[in-house]
Amino acid sequence: MHEGRNSHVRRSAHRIEQARWNKNQEGASSQEDQVEKKEMPVGTAADATYLAQVRGDKLRLLYRQSWHGVFGSLVAAALWVALMWQQAPRNALIGWMAAMAFVTLVRTIVFFAYNRQQPADDAVLNWELPYAISLLASALMWGVGTVIVMPADSLLHQTITYLFLIGLAGAALAAYGVFVGLTIGVMCAVSLPIIAYFLYRGELVTVLLGVSGVWFLLTNLRALSVHNNAIEQSFQLGHQLRESSKIAEWQARTDTLTGLNNRRAFASAIDALLRITARENTNASMILIDIDDFKRLNDDHGHAAGDAALQHLANLITRHLRQSDVCGRLGGDEFAVLLPSTDATAARDVAEKLCARVADSALPLATGSITLSLSVGVADSEKDADALLRLADQAMYQAKRAGKNQVAVCRGRGNAVSIPAGNTAGNGA
Repeated sequence: MHEGRNSHVRRSAHRIEQARWNKNQEGASSQEDQVEKKEMPVGTAADATYLAQVRGDKLRLLYRQSWHGVFGSLVAAALWVALMWQQAPRNALIGWMAAMAFVTLVRTIVFFAYNRQQPADDAVLNWELPYAISLLASALMWGVGTVIVMPADSLLHQTITYLFLIGLAGAALAAYGVFVGLTIGVMCAVSLPIIAYFLYRGELVTVLLGVSGVWFLLTNLRALSVHNNAIEQSFQLGHQLRESSKIAEWQARTDTLTGLNNRRAFASAIDALLRITARENTNASMILIDIDDFKRLNDDHGHAAGDAALQHLANLITRHLRQSDVCGRLGGDEFAVLLPSTDATAARDVAEKLCARVADSALPLATGSITLSLSVGVADSEKDADALLRLADQAMYQAKRAGKNQVAVCRGRGNAVSIPAGNTAGNGA
């Protein structure tokens, strides 16, 4: 239908910017869906998506705030080895330190790969498992490994080990608290082996240390619950604010009845495209569309029928035009379309085909089907958006004065010239 015009569009460098405006138009329906999804009851797919987005935000925060813990753990391991050096078996200490260095290397690779890829949207969730596995491996190396390697005959060194492990368990609350399950796993992996060892020994001092460790673990788990609830609410509020901002931005740019650009968004889009066409010295045409006898349609069939007619026409316009064309509802029953890389003759052909499409598509109403007709004005040659709209408006009113149901063309700054469309649109409503 538009082969000649499409060949010009493919050669135009401004297709990239045109695609940006198209994306905004196409995003209208998807954002409408998002509004509807927010109204769905709990337990629906919308809630699963929402929770996944919140979880993704928490995972991003975890990667941002905990990278220093990777090297902090290695430094703490070196300090612990230095304190145990005179009492514990040195080969065991060296082996444990080598294992810690290997785990640290793996965690560093995970962080480096994540930061290099910078996953967007739900793709970030794929990085949760590598993070958890590498972190839990480090926690087990601390919790189980130190109990195996520490001196069996020195309560002093065992107490030092206990303090190291309890400190690491407390640090896990601050570093990983955004994920409750992961934090509990780390705290238990680090502290439970030494607590169990002390309780098993059965000596007064070791039992007291074991009981204090259990108390420490329980109180920190309670604090973790409170801490996580606060963080969860903060993330949910932030997510809701971002979604509300997106919806508000969409509503500010979109005619909610038809899903097309509203007048402000349309003006912004055509200003940008006309600057490009002026710079590249290419044509652009404006089509201004008005439904004939729209007031009578409202009076005879009610405003609901008028709304249905506007939605019907908007749907036909978007299906009839190229993706590169920019359309919008200016207000009432008036629609406008900017056709880049298109002169007035080609634009008139588009307008007549649209009129024919409207005539062939009856609008079903409760009182019976009706057929719409259009008065269409076409203008080109102007590089200023207001001037181009003004000329198209003159041409549209010329089509009205000439009997409606036709297309009129206004070239350059001259007067509008009525060019009947051969009665392509059938009878007026």
